Amino acid sequence: MINEVETTIIHFYPKRALVSPLDDDHIRWNYDEDNSILRGIVADLKKLDPQLRNGTRGRYDISEELIVFGEIHLQLCYLGPYAALNYGFVAEPTEDARERGRRVQKVVEKHGLKLLAEKELREQVAWIQHGSSATVWNCLFVHPEN
Repeated sequence: MINEVETTIIHFYPKRALVSPLDDDHIRWNYDEDNSILRGIVADLKKLDPQLRNGTRGRYDISEELIVFGEIHLQLCYLGPYAALNYGFVAEPTEDARERGRRVQKVVEKHGLKLLAEKELREQVAWIQHGSSATVWNCLFVHPEN
């Protein structure tokens, strides 16, 4: 696991359980506190796609999903500078979709976010030891429904 990702997970899940960091008043939210990075990404993506819209995965407690070009699912993490692109979608993208995905990736990277690969997102998180097991995806983007 990438060291920065592990540090972020340990910081936001001090009880070693997969519970929303919003439920713990002792956690200091120390990433993009004024939402300037998020606003900058959204503004740049709207330039690429004026039809940009919010997705429906997750509860918008630890991340948010944006649908770009009607087919690209971009998940932005609120806990640290991480993003996921089309994670969990099995359809093979067209060449046009791959090109659009590269454009979205450039926007994300321009704002200093690390686009995590599928292998990184599927990695089990040993730190989470209470309750259900967890992956990096679960800890940074979408908690599994209980």
